[in-house]
Amino acid sequence: MATGAVDAFVDAGSDTHRLMDIAAAVVLVGASGGVVLDAFGRPVEFDTDLTRRWSGIVAATPELGEELRTLIAEA
Repeated sequence: MATGAVDAFVDAGSDTHRLMDIAAAVVLVGASGGVVLDAFGRPVEFDTDLTRRWSGIVAATPELGEELRTLIAEA
């Protein structure tokens, strides 16, 4: 993502991604102008609760991330 090789990645509902799985993406993709979002609108927060899970959207732009989240919500 940070290299510009793809526009987006979507995990539309597995709820398997833990903070340790997405932490690097949050930092690197965010620094390159992209976003890491939860498909269901839950905040992606850094804390010590390792039981939390997300269904991730990683997108090259915030607009694309929100568009993908909207499409998932409508499905």
